[in-house]
Amino acid sequence: MTGRRGRGRPRKSAADRNDQRRRIVESARTTIGAHGPSTSIGDIAAAAGVSKPLIYETFGDKAGLADAIAADLVAELIDDMHDLSTGIDRFTQFMVAEPRLYRFLVQAIRSGDTELTQVPLVTALASHVTAELRTAFPDADDAAVHIAAYGLLGMVFAAGDAWLQHASFPREQLVDTLTSLYVDGAARLAMPSTTRTSATNTTASPDTTATDT
Repeated sequence: MTGRRGRGRPRKSAADRNDQRRRIVESARTTIGAHGPSTSIGDIAAAAGVSKPLIYETFGDKAGLADAIAADLVAELIDDMHDLSTGIDRFTQFMVAEPRLYRFLVQAIRSGDTELTQVPLVTALASHVTAELRTAFPDADDAAVHIAAYGLLGMVFAAGDAWLQHASFPREQLVDTLTSLYVDGAARLAMPSTTRTSATNTTASPDTTATDT
């Protein structure tokens, strides 16, 4: 006696599921890029040729889909990135080339309940920036490097967002400005703590020496 064949379609292989996931992410990027952050899951499902339930099953929700898109983006950004200046350049290029997708990712970060430092896009970029800083400043305090990495990301996100809204100078100037701020700030990581404190006090305190008349 032969066993019965199970009902329904056969289960997809891991390779098939990965390929399907990749196609959905690519369709999502294209659709959001064309229609903006308000693009619905239904629109993305239609563009990918799959059902809405399948997208929810694969990614959980729209935030999960945003995380998958962000993972692809991070892989592209850090590919052949030689230094943080190059990274800033490539990130701002992405902002200009795909502003709607950028807005979608930023909105996903702001609307979620996850702490900013736990958002996959932020943590992935911070991990890479931390590694770059540790290579550049091997003697720097690990905790300071970790915080500096997140600080640099915050600066790039905020400055880039403001520049997109009020772009009154070329993108290259934005990159140069952010790189200069990074270089000046990161250089302090290599200083002993006492030297950093002295340098900060010297910079912040005005010359109060009175001149006798």
